[in-house]
Amino acid sequence: MDESFKHILIPFDNSESARVALRTAVNLAQVFDARLTLVVVNADDDMERKAKKIIEKIHRRTNKEVLYLRPSGRVFVEVVDAAKAVGADLIIMGTHGTNGVQDFFIGSNAYRVVSTSPIPVMTMRDSFEKNKFDRIVIPMDDSSESRQKMPMVKQVANYFNSKVYVLATSKWDDADVRKRVIRYSEQAVEMLEENEIEAEMSSAFGGNIANSTMDYADEVKADLIIAMSETEPSAGFFMGANAQRLVNRCEVPVLTVHAKQVVIGVPGY
Repeated sequence: MDESFKHILIPFDNSESARVALRTAVNLAQVFDARLTLVVVNADDDMERKAKKIIEKIHRRTNKEVLYLRPSGRVFVEVVDAAKAVGADLIIMGTHGTNGVQDFFIGSNAYRVVSTSPIPVMTMRDSFEKNKFDRIVIPMDDSSESRQKMPMVKQVANYFNSKVYVLATSKWDDADVRKRVIRYSEQAVEMLEENEIEAEMSSAFGGNIANSTMDYADEVKADLIIAMSETEPSAGFFMGANAQRLVNRCEVPVLTVHAKQVVIGVPGY
């Protein structure tokens, strides 16, 4: 089975974070040989001219055709609807707009794209400067859903020859939880190493999960965090305020996946 991304959709408002997201999307499209769709919601004529110039520049540099959509409405709704309409399998978006539709790309609305999207969403701030993902952090808790991110982790790590840092984590700090989470995390490391992916494990128990994940990402100088969106339930990881904290405050790009989006099986895991 071909596990690569085939169609990447980029919401664009001409902010710096949107430009960083677009640059990342173009790089990934070249890696995965994927199609690109640029979505500008509620665009005025000036924004449309800018978008079309950017599309022409991408075509000259990569020889890729870029589909352009200009819907009107609530931004997060239009972004998700556009992804469904074109058959995209990845959304890459900035999380802090500085003009245009900035109110829709910060706070709860950025999380709405993540939480309502039928496909994985990568969010990033304008501080991200790299062109690949050498170091990936994945939080693991004691839920079965937590482990469902592993096919996506394997896919991305294989393409970029990444090292994966597994964080065994929970807001609970009792012996049973520790034992279970560490066992699951060790299984994740074993699966990665069996697929010739370098991996190591650390742990953080009894604290705020989003903060622990961001701290660990800083410690190992991660380029990407991969997490389940509505899952990690026992840890309270990607729920409510914790979810918004990670999406909006994390300096590292975050790739979020719903359990229902995981269709690629990993033998023996």
